Amino acid sequence: MKLEPTTTRVLVLLRTGWLLVAIAAGAATSELAYAIPVAVAPRSPAPQREWTWRLAGLTIGPQRREALFARGAETRTVSEGEEIDGWKVSAVNATSVQLTGPDGERTLSPQRDATAAAAAAINERIRADQRDRKRAAQRTETAMQQLTKAMMDSQTTATSHSQR
Repeated sequence: MKLEPTTTRVLVLLRTGWLLVAIAAGAATSELAYAIPVAVAPRSPAPQREWTWRLAGLTIGPQRREALFARGAETRTVSEGEEIDGWKVSAVNATSVQLTGPDGERTLSPQRDATAAAAAAINERIRADQRDRKRAAQRTETAMQQLTKAMMDSQTTATSHSQR
């Protein structure tokens, strides 16, 4: 009796945590297989990217509902039902946008750009300073006119007294 060579195949099923060993004793015999439970390190979920977009505006019309997202100088208009960075815009209403994505649901309200807000605050301060300077200049001009008039009146009075 002649023995045929034996082949051993090892397959690891990571998802189930079992080691499957299959042994074949040649072409004429069927394969024999057995499974051994093994400890498998749990799969960590894929790291989620941080949400870096800001809801800059909303457009609601009879035929469309859109959200305008901004990130730095980049802007993107996304219609209801479309996706942005793996998040689906599930609803657009007058005051917010509902997103559905890998972390569940999230509701965003429009936000001003921090840079634009800072620039607006600086511009307002400049305008306030200009108004203050204009008022101070007007007060100075009025005081100068009053002083000039008083000097002219006193000169006229002195001239009329000296002519008597």
